[in-house]
Amino acid sequence: MKKIKYSKMEEDVILILGEIIDNPEITKTINKDTNVATDIGIDSLRMISFILKIEEKLNIYIDFDKFSYDHLSSVEKFAKFLELCEKVDLIA
Repeated sequence: MKKIKYSKMEEDVILILGEIIDNPEITKTINKDTNVATDIGIDSLRMISFILKIEEKLNIYIDFDKFSYDHLSSVEKFAKFLELCEKVDLIA
């Protein structure tokens, strides 16, 4: 069986999904093609938490004028979108 290679961003997205769902085991079932919006069972409040956690943990700013629901159609698409987002320096 061929092992799937993930980018660092894809790995981060998958790990953060596991945190938000509060089920690290689910990360074993998520792959590049998993639809973030529909396949995992995230309700709207958890989706907001997920987006905020992505920004916080990855130190990026998601411009919602450029964001599309289509970006959530797969982990891979979402990770590629995030790679284009502006990096921010967080003040502690």
